[in-house]
Amino acid sequence: MEKEVARQADQYSSMLKHLLPSLTVLNIESVVDVVKHMPGVEEVFLRVLSDVYASRDCSLIVVDTPPTGVTLRTLYLPALYMVWLDKLIKVGERIASLRYVIARTMGRKVELRDKALSMLLDMRERYSAS
Repeated sequence: MEKEVARQADQYSSMLKHLLPSLTVLNIESVVDVVKHMPGVEEVFLRVLSDVYASRDCSLIVVDTPPTGVTLRTLYLPALYMVWLDKLIKVGERIASLRYVIARTMGRKVELRDKALSMLLDMRERYSAS
């Protein structure tokens, strides 16, 4: 589990640096490295369970845990992620449309694909399939 947490933290850190290249210009790219030190065991646990579920021919996985606050928060994470993703996607769509209007107004080439929005849409699809 520890290796998977470290791998996920590295992946998120790399993803943020890729999505936000302006961090380098602002000289704050080291802020993204904080992701490596954030709590994330619950998400990794859910991801591992999801991978196990997808790789097996089963319709149910039973996890016996005490009814603690951490357990309840962990079980609620997928629903919470969907709420966050829906909100972020709305903001991303609004930003993309404003960038499009501004670029067209200034006579610049319009980039129709927004990397951040595409990743958010992919994440929503992945989480809704779980």
